[in-house]
Amino acid sequence: MSKLLLAVVYRPPNIGFMDEFFREFLDLQVDYRHSVIVGDFNADMNQVAYDSQQISAFVTGSGLHLVPFSATHHTRNSSTLLDLCIIDDGEKLIDYGQRGVAFLSAHDLIYIKYAVKLRRRTERVVLGRDKSGFNEEAFVSEVNSIDWTDLLLSANMDEKIGIFNAKLLDIYDAHAPWKQFRFKNLPAPWLTTEIRAAMKSRDMARRIWRRRKDDVHYSRFKVQRNQVQNMVRTAKRDYYYKVFSRANGAGEVWGGLRHLGLIKPKGSGSCLSCSVEDLNSFFVREAGLSEISFDENNIDDICSGEFEDADFHWEHVMPIMIRRTILRAKSNAIGSDGISIKMLKLVIDGILPILEHLFNYSLMSGEFPSQWRSALVCPIPKIKNPTSVKHYRPISILPALSKILERVACEQINRYLEREDLRDQCQSAYRKNYSTQTCLIRMMDDVRQTVDLRMVTISVFFDFSKAFDRVNHRLLIKKLKELNFSDSTLTWIYSYLSGRTQVVKDAVVGTVSSSSSVKVGVPQGSVLGPLLFTLYLADFGKVLRHCRYNFYADDLQIYLHCEPKNIVDAVKSINDDVDAVLLWSTTNGLILNADKTQAIIMGTSRYINTLYNSALPEIRVDGHAVQYLSSVKYLGLVIANNLSWEKQIINTTKRIRTTLYQLKLCKHMFPDILKIRLVTALIFPHIDYCCAAMTDITGEQSLKLYRGVNACVRFIFNTRFDVHISPFYERLSWLKIDSRRLYFVGCLTYNVLRTKQPTLLHSNYRQNTHTSERTTRATREVFIQPHCRTETYKRSFRLTSITFWNNLPNDIRHSTSFSDFKQKLYAHLLARQSAGASDT
Repeated sequence: MSKLLLAVVYRPPNIGFMDEFFREFLDLQVDYRHSVIVGDFNADMNQVAYDSQQISAFVTGSGLHLVPFSATHHTRNSSTLLDLCIIDDGEKLIDYGQRGVAFLSAHDLIYIKYAVKLRRRTERVVLGRDKSGFNEEAFVSEVNSIDWTDLLLSANMDEKIGIFNAKLLDIYDAHAPWKQFRFKNLPAPWLTTEIRAAMKSRDMARRIWRRRKDDVHYSRFKVQRNQVQNMVRTAKRDYYYKVFSRANGAGEVWGGLRHLGLIKPKGSGSCLSCSVEDLNSFFVREAGLSEISFDENNIDDICSGEFEDADFHWEHVMPIMIRRTILRAKSNAIGSDGISIKMLKLVIDGILPILEHLFNYSLMSGEFPSQWRSALVCPIPKIKNPTSVKHYRPISILPALSKILERVACEQINRYLEREDLRDQCQSAYRKNYSTQTCLIRMMDDVRQTVDLRMVTISVFFDFSKAFDRVNHRLLIKKLKELNFSDSTLTWIYSYLSGRTQVVKDAVVGTVSSSSSVKVGVPQGSVLGPLLFTLYLADFGKVLRHCRYNFYADDLQIYLHCEPKNIVDAVKSINDDVDAVLLWSTTNGLILNADKTQAIIMGTSRYINTLYNSALPEIRVDGHAVQYLSSVKYLGLVIANNLSWEKQIINTTKRIRTTLYQLKLCKHMFPDILKIRLVTALIFPHIDYCCAAMTDITGEQSLKLYRGVNACVRFIFNTRFDVHISPFYERLSWLKIDSRRLYFVGCLTYNVLRTKQPTLLHSNYRQNTHTSERTTRATREVFIQPHCRTETYKRSFRLTSITFWNNLPNDIRHSTSFSDFKQKLYAHLLARQSAGASDT
């Protein structure tokens, strides 16, 4: 049975606000599978006004859908859209319309057809390993007894890999042969032999009752039916808890929910709308591979042939490093060689000496195996019903052993770069202790400090088209040479990049395209590719003359501070640096998408309103004028020109409500402990993402997030909306929104002080160096609070973290490890919350 929450609204004109209704509706909605709001709101949705914006914000922030009626109320001089219908999911809307009823009212009659579509699952044929009779001990024993003499004696890298793959896969094929599996319905693995026997007995009792039609046999059938229902319900709950309790990360949790049919699948599972050949041709052409040509035969003119001890050279790869890397690997995707991480983990002890030989031979000979340079591309739809090649994005799957060797090489390169301090401090991607959050904090604190100086910040956000796919291999090798990479490492990296191929596979049908050559770019889906890409951009710091900049992978932002009266000169300086960026991108073979480039001026509302209402000078990118926006989305956060987080909070609350809506459809299947696990894995990441960058969030915005978390608590404990919520926070040992944000501020502060990274953030902390008669360690750990004159700068991450750190108890500040610090800090904030202390 599906429960429907129907809310009928009449709001008299210009009377009262709607916050209370919205809040109570969202609290009630958690207990219902479907929900609809219909009524006369007396707020014209065709006009931009306070009431209409309030309704729009509610619909958007709650993940609801406003049925798009035209004007519904007609007078002599005007027509307005006052009668609304809001539903929980746009996919449930089959039809809608409106009819005039002039004999009855000036309002139109509106109607919708609302339903839940039930789709029958079609039979799927899946090719997989048959492990029904798999004997792990026998398989491992047979692998351990392989004679690898021919592999060790071979002097050809590709031949070595061929021998290794053939011998390992021959044994695996014998123990777990390939087989076609047909699935019409999802399996029910919780149905044990005991439950099936009880179901058989129940069906027998039902047949006897249907024949005899007496109360005695009906009672017997009813008892057995109830017993079977309780057994199945208990078995399902136990199975779900077992599945999700060992899931690592939100991705595995979502995958488990979809696999069990508890939420709708991400894709339709249908065949591709285009042929694999067309897709392969499009992916290669879209990356611009056919437009770029250069000599790729050798790099002899780049390598000097001289040996320098100070240069970066490969170290010998030890077995312990290989073992650690394999055991840490999580992806189960199988590349073109047919070898999976699961298989490698089973036989790791027997093949470890061979992997040591293969990895070191590859690094020392400067030859990357050709089979490991072949990518298997899986097309993923960008939209629900794709009809052309442009509606797909390529996801590359590389051989598992290729990624293991890449990770080993990546660790060695990173150690060298950190030791020699060769990384761009403004590049925050693919680096330990650097993240989108640290990148955003650095920029936002610069803007907040500028506000304190009565200035504004002009910023331009650039969009590069297929930047990873357009890396020029020879130019990359030249840049690595300037970073003192030795000839042997350059030869291996060039071998790793060049001669790559890809094929496109239809996962449903199993068809595979012909192979296409990939002559430029770093391999997508690889481990080493992103690091090489950041090194390709490492010389950008010399390009700009006026602006500061932030790089996160290929997301480039430049910004300049100025006084409002000097806006014309500042934009001129911005345009000079924009031209420099264009020249640099052209030189490096990158394409700057002028149409997607965005600009914004950030500052206080007073200055921003004055500037935006005047004729602003144009920022031009490649001859195109860039419009000044009121907000931009950068690294997952919506940044407004007046530094308000309102739009970001609306987006976050929408994600909370949408996720909670999907979970509540099957909440009767979950015990409380599993609901806690699901909320923690699927909803908290949306709340916590970059929350330390939003230290200046307002109390009203925090309240919206707080209500979203309250809905999660009510979902877990199945409580009524009018029950006091605080006792449940204590039962869960959860921090409330403000305390939770301070927890992440404290954790980031501790990590920055401990690692001294990111360098640009660590430089913000200056210790109190004043001396007294008795200087203690605690005195030295107190930081100087910078002078500020505005509330905006006072609530920046820099000042908030210093104030928070200085007020922490000494035993927390002096924690010996990060884990110890997190545990003590959480307990401290939880105790303070229970005592009713303020979070600010």
